[in-house]
Amino acid sequence: MTRRALKSTTALVLAVSLAVPHGALAQAENRAQPELKRQDGQPQAQGQQGAQGALSQEELQKQLEKQAEAQQKAAEKLIEQQKEAAKELVEQQQATAKEAQKALRKAQQDDVAKQSAEQQAAQAAESLTESLGASALTGQGQVQDRSQVTVTEEQARSSGEEFETGVSGLTQDQLIALQAAEDDDDDLVKTLGAAAVGALGGYFLGQQLSGGGQVVANTGDRVVVEEDGQYRVLRDDNALLRRPGSDVSTETYQDGSTRTVVVNNDGTRTVTIRAANGQVLRRTVVYPDGQEYVLIDETRDYQDVEVSQLARQNRAETYDYSNAEERALQAALAAQEAGDVDRAFSLAQVRNVGVVRDLVPVITLDAINFETNSAVIQPREAEALSDLGNAMLDAIERNPQSVFLVEGHTDTVGTAAYNLALSDRRAESVALALTEYFNVPPANMVVQGYGESDLKIEQRGDIRQNRRAAVRNITPLLNSGV
Repeated sequence: MTRRALKSTTALVLAVSLAVPHGALAQAENRAQPELKRQDGQPQAQGQQGAQGALSQEELQKQLEKQAEAQQKAAEKLIEQQKEAAKELVEQQQATAKEAQKALRKAQQDDVAKQSAEQQAAQAAESLTESLGASALTGQGQVQDRSQVTVTEEQARSSGEEFETGVSGLTQDQLIALQAAEDDDDDLVKTLGAAAVGALGGYFLGQQLSGGGQVVANTGDRVVVEEDGQYRVLRDDNALLRRPGSDVSTETYQDGSTRTVVVNNDGTRTVTIRAANGQVLRRTVVYPDGQEYVLIDETRDYQDVEVSQLARQNRAETYDYSNAEERALQAALAAQEAGDVDRAFSLAQVRNVGVVRDLVPVITLDAINFETNSAVIQPREAEALSDLGNAMLDAIERNPQSVFLVEGHTDTVGTAAYNLALSDRRAESVALALTEYFNVPPANMVVQGYGESDLKIEQRGDIRQNRRAAVRNITPLLNSGV
């Protein structure tokens, strides 16, 4: 019995010593060594007593069993100490690995940000080149389809509409049908309306686009495409223009390009030409008195963006809406504080390249606090934007060609693709609120979501400050040097 116990103890200690790093084992053995030595000394003294006949054979056997039991406890204690040492070592290694991953992620994010500016600038130039032959630009070519509709309250989107509701309040079954639809699904178009389907009906998950990239998300009103680790969002830019009571007529040409005319209740007409991929090529607003203004024109010859050169220029001011002085906000929204802009940029370049946007001031709308996974703006929050709405109206009255970029941002909860679509919808909600509450003309606004790519608080997780929107007057970027 004693030999088996000792053998079992020895084997157990040996197995643990092989599994635990040498340094941790040595520390644990040093802590347990005095107690083992004390136990080793006892049988020698007891053996001497046995030799002198002081103890009977039975008593000696009991002492040996006690000694074996004590050694077993000492071995178990050593094992526990070794386990603790191993646990501490693992925790240290995990902490070190976590810090290393965090540093690597930051480095990758910085690298992706630099690459993104250059890659997206190149993609913007390529997509523009591909779409310049659109028939809708010249009005020549065969018209494949014509549609006309008067927008109702139910069809128009609102700032209080939740992100998950999809296009024009479609049901989940309709969204699934829309996502799975083919381009020539006439029944679906008739059911949902051509204006609702727009350019998104034919996109489905996993689809490889001809221009590059794969569809990784489709929320019904937005499609997210991934290409080489970069994401871009496709939307119907005319959705802002479809206000209750407006008449919308669309001509679709054989090459897929479209010409859409939206007539508002006051007689103002907005004409938008889009390429087959949904990209806005030109937007013109015609007022009832006949005055005509070009707001967006992607058909001009734009220079490539020199990212490294623009990165050396000073960034324009950033204002928090709630804290900034009213005069400073008015100056920023009137484009009086634009930096040294000596050339015009395309809308695609402004939307996609951060160093281009940073040439003009940005106003962070901290008066709006989006809930997690939500794009809803509460009425009290919308009403708090009165200074912003009035300043935008003043700027448009002074310059009817004024164009404002409304940006949306998210925290890091959720996937990158989902966050991009959600942030884009948040930007749209802000633009809708500015029209609903303060009559800011929707034709003078464009929206763009940036997902989690531009965190205000450099921290991952559920951070309210990162769920935000912002507004810039990008008129100097679109029209400088023209």
